[in-house]
Amino acid sequence: MEKWISLTATNSAIPQKWKVLYAGANRCNDVLKTMAVATDITADKELLIEAQARFLRGFYHFELKKVFKNIPYADENLTLDNTDNTVDAWPKIEADLQFAVTNLPDSWSAGEPGRANVWAAKAMLAKVYMYEGKLDLAYPILTDVIANGKTAKGDKYALNPHFYSNFYVYQYATSIAASSLFAEAILKGEPGARDRYLTMLKSGGSDYPYELVKKAGVDLATPAPYEALVARMNRIMDEIEAILAKRPK
Repeated sequence: MEKWISLTATNSAIPQKWKVLYAGANRCNDVLKTMAVATDITADKELLIEAQARFLRGFYHFELKKVFKNIPYADENLTLDNTDNTVDAWPKIEADLQFAVTNLPDSWSAGEPGRANVWAAKAMLAKVYMYEGKLDLAYPILTDVIANGKTAKGDKYALNPHFYSNFYVYQYATSIAASSLFAEAILKGEPGARDRYLTMLKSGGSDYPYELVKKAGVDLATPAPYEALVARMNRIMDEIEAILAKRPK
């Protein structure tokens, strides 16, 4: 926690991110400028190359925009004389990603699974719209991606199966709530709390999880475990605020 709170403009991670992202954008521009003078590339191939370069360039500038806000948009026409960070970069980020959406293929050949396809571009464009607060533009794109999206290999997008199996996510949430109450009882030195917890662990899958936890002293059908979790989070937030209060103004 202290490591991230102490992150300032003098932290080496800041200029490194700036340099790496602009280096990536510059490579995209090198591709576009080189392609412009090449004589042995077909029009179709040129369109695919440009779409990939602009997808990456849009992504790099999106990352820059998120961190630094006021940034110069480094396209292939940028020079020392026209570098300007007072012009909002969002429209150019959108334009690059929209070009990628229009011109990238649905999928690539089996030997090129790592390339960006139209679905990657759509997902990235929707993410940009969400960061801009343009939720009305993001929603139909995300709906399309969820319903029809594919990987570059042509495999349909899908969540990990266990995310919606047997209330999987809720099992995590309730186990964290129970753990908070177990931890609170053990740390306070409550008689028998440690032994009840160890007995529960030794029980394995001998009964339904709810019953095992209840026998150990935590009834998930009552407010107690959830109130303990909220109290724990309040303590953590108090600690964070105390650390922030000690920072120099």
